[in-house]
Amino acid sequence: MNLRMASGPVLGWILPGLILLAGCGAASGNGEPGALAIIVGAHANMVAPSLINTVRAELDTASDLESPVTVIVPDGTPTASATLDLGTPNDNPLYKQDKITQLTAALDATRADSPEVDLLAALSLAARSVTDAAGPQTIIVIDSGLQTTGALRFQDQDGALLSANPSEVVDLLRRTQQLPDLTGIRVVFTGLGDTAPPQQPLPQPARAVLVELWIAIVEAAGGSAKIMQAPLPSTRTLEGLPPVSVVPVMVRSVGPPPSVTVLRDGTVGFLPDQAVFRDRAAALEVLADYAREISSGKRAVLTGTTSSAGTPAGRLTLSRDRANAVRDLLISLGAPAERIEARGLGSDFPTYLPDRDPQGNLDPIAAAQNRQVILELTP
Repeated sequence: MNLRMASGPVLGWILPGLILLAGCGAASGNGEPGALAIIVGAHANMVAPSLINTVRAELDTASDLESPVTVIVPDGTPTASATLDLGTPNDNPLYKQDKITQLTAALDATRADSPEVDLLAALSLAARSVTDAAGPQTIIVIDSGLQTTGALRFQDQDGALLSANPSEVVDLLRRTQQLPDLTGIRVVFTGLGDTAPPQQPLPQPARAVLVELWIAIVEAAGGSAKIMQAPLPSTRTLEGLPPVSVVPVMVRSVGPPPSVTVLRDGTVGFLPDQAVFRDRAAALEVLADYAREISSGKRAVLTGTTSSAGTPAGRLTLSRDRANAVRDLLISLGAPAERIEARGLGSDFPTYLPDRDPQGNLDPIAAAQNRQVILELTP
């Protein structure tokens, strides 16, 4: 990670001022200063990180507490910057604003210097930078959340993690001892799912899974998560950065839809273990072209399948209910009911992927691929 702290043009003048002011300042007296870490996704495949108003409020709070701040870029090998002290002499508001301005300039100067993204490793590093502080411990994450190396690789298996059950992913991280220790730490996310070319935008159901996954990881690691839903305001990208793998997402094709389509949670968006859509409007948008094809004379066969989780009877019921849920949406879009057949096969189907490891633990990636509704159009 290149923070340009030793000789770069931006921080070369920032750090002397910070050190001088830190020597003059003292704790505010209103409480322990705590510590703040900021993870800045200054890497390829996402827009340039920027500070939305709610994140600026977090910085104001840290400034009031005179918290030390560490900056981290979640590239393939995250490293931490030297700590910046937000202490100000005599609570002078001009000095306080100057510190915030300097920190903002420091964030703007950060750049990834190794390929790929490892947000989990960055979270672990950020936690270590704040965990010894007395007072509030906060991590701000300005990142798309699409990790591509380390314990999570969203690009693998056609982007199957974007359809995975978050609790199952957390179980795998816990079993393999890859959860960071976030005990007592507050983690504020902004920019989750915000991408830039060549990374395709995430469909709403996939974005919902991504958000739920990071919340589940933080809470399982002992922290508390806060999600800022507002998109990053910039569309500017950073140039000359190391490459980051593209995460496959389902993109609506131009023209008639294919004769066979696999619908997973990342496309139509079912809630875990339910035949309930996360976002009905988003599912309707995905299915609109298929409803038109059926209305024009095609027939459709919907086949629901599941992972090996649960009982055989429960798997059959869930797979059938999900196929019927898709059928109901197609009918609501005007497709004739008599041209749509829905059935459920549970986990007994020809393309089933073994989704248990040798110890019998569920593999969340293979399980996500087995949970699907296969939509087949026929004349």
